[in-house]
Amino acid sequence: SGRHLLPYRATVAGVYRLQVFTESGTPVTESGLPLPIRIEPAEAHAASCAVVPAEALLVDANSEHAGWRATVGVRATVMLQTRDRFGNRLLQGVARISGQLRPLRYKPPPRPPSIDAPPDAPPYAPLDATS
Repeated sequence: SGRHLLPYRATVAGVYRLQVFTESGTPVTESGLPLPIRIEPAEAHAASCAVVPAEALLVDANSEHAGWRATVGVRATVMLQTRDRFGNRLLQGVARISGQLRPLRYKPPPRPPSIDAPPDAPPYAPLDATS
């Protein structure tokens, strides 16, 4: 029939130029060639995504509690950078995404003694499983 299928598989999203050549290396010159083709990212892949600080968060790497720091009462925002399984960023589309902020149970650094506190008072409020 004179028709040939030319399968291809791209793993990097972007705009490509499709050019077809004969076995001898001569380019096929037909109306519309070379043809621009936009390769879109695949669906979101959780293991390839990253959460990064976006607003009102500080990165604290120099303490025993390294991580992000926010201030009570100040809205903080994180950004989810969605990527496909090949590492391409998803710049548009719909993905169902949820998150949770859970308290970590750790002993906070001791506060300086208060003038009003009795001498035997602990320097912080103890954590228990019922709070």
